[in-house]
Amino acid sequence: TLTFTNCLVVMGEGTKITGTRMNRVILKNSIMVGCNGSTWDGIELSGNHMTGEGIILDSAIIINASNPIVATKIPEINIQKSVIVNGATAIELNESKEYTIKHTWIAGFTSGINTNYSHANFNRVIDGNRIWDVDTAARFYYCHNDKLDITCNDLRFRQVGI
Repeated sequence: TLTFTNCLVVMGEGTKITGTRMNRVILKNSIMVGCNGSTWDGIELSGNHMTGEGIILDSAIIINASNPIVATKIPEINIQKSVIVNGATAIELNESKEYTIKHTWIAGFTSGINTNYSHANFNRVIDGNRIWDVDTAARFYYCHNDKLDITCNDLRFRQVGI
């Protein structure tokens, strides 16, 4: 587990945090930003739906990451009360089961939230977010979203809402 609590993390240009099976990244009350306003690549985890794998953002700020959150087969994704600004795709979830994205501000992206090949029969929540200044607010590719709740979001998009 990589945990940042009450931290300022300055990332070098083109760098990223990566992890494979059995990895977890937690940002709590922390800021991650590119050095001197440069672009960095974000956080990318690939797992196998194992207990303990996860990405947790709680009152975190991520600035100038090209793809701030990329998660593949990560079972615990919990993004709440955070700010994610300036990049290409803010949150990309591949082969997800459950996830929660609540009370988060996403702005300055081509895509806000992209999910791909989500599994059926799992609870998902996208609630109370501000997704502003994006081409596409949220896109779901080949997903089984039988238990997806999208409520009370403020979407300000240029091309596609959902």
